[in-house]
Amino acid sequence: MPIINGKYYMNPRHGEMLERARQDTQDTEAKRGGILGTLADILDGRIGSSGKHAIWPTSGNDDSGPGSARDNPYTTPHKPEVVPISESNAQAASPQNQRQQAHAQHDITNGHWVTIDHRPVFIEESSDGHSQPTVQRNKQKRKEIADIAREYNHSTAWAFDKKKGDFPAGSNKCNKFVYDVAKEAGAKATVIGKDGNARPPLAGEWADPHTRIANWRVLQPGETPQPGDVAAWPFHYSDATGHSGIVTSVDRNGHVTAIAAHQDVAGPDDSFNPSRAHPKVTYRRFTGE
Repeated sequence: MPIINGKYYMNPRHGEMLERARQDTQDTEAKRGGILGTLADILDGRIGSSGKHAIWPTSGNDDSGPGSARDNPYTTPHKPEVVPISESNAQAASPQNQRQQAHAQHDITNGHWVTIDHRPVFIEESSDGHSQPTVQRNKQKRKEIADIAREYNHSTAWAFDKKKGDFPAGSNKCNKFVYDVAKEAGAKATVIGKDGNARPPLAGEWADPHTRIANWRVLQPGETPQPGDVAAWPFHYSDATGHSGIVTSVDRNGHVTAIAAHQDVAGPDDSFNPSRAHPKVTYRRFTGE
């Protein structure tokens, strides 16, 4: 009687088939057990994320713990090996290198970095035309600001001799115009007054780069104004702190045209270009969505 794998079989061919099938089943169970063992180690805390070590499963003689040979006879014994992260590995994982890799992968040419959950995140758009949803929404919002300002061209609602909201008749309303247009576009701009209440920024506050206006950043030297930005210059009038308006266009030479509230009507204004009369012009850009 033939002996196959220590077992007696009347039919040798049948015995070989049975033993081959049994071996295949054992191999499959061994692979499955190895995967389950690794998952069990993770859940059991044997493989963790301390931030100082990388843990890799390797072969070994450990016969204890979930998923080990003691628990699963089909599993190849293994144990985690704690490998300290080398200086070169740490450098490769640094935020600076992550930023460089992101630039290389996405061909990013315009934007800025922020940190979210201890991870560097690049916000802006790439040169290939693909942009972050946040950037697109912001650009759309700034476009709406300029579009709304244009719609009020020739409006007398902010005239000096008319009441507009909390602004009485007989008051200048250029900053009220800026406030109302931005608010209508969903880009409301306020400062906290001495009484602790929020109010529209004065023209002089728009013009002062040291005045903080939430979600409105001051453009830095070298940045070109764009439609939807707020432009302002300071001047010590007896009844005003300066003048402000909404940028609606910038030509190829950098000449800025805005819509602003004047004495009788809202309309075009080209005074927001640095000149001898107004050498200091400040531009601000909405940063929200």
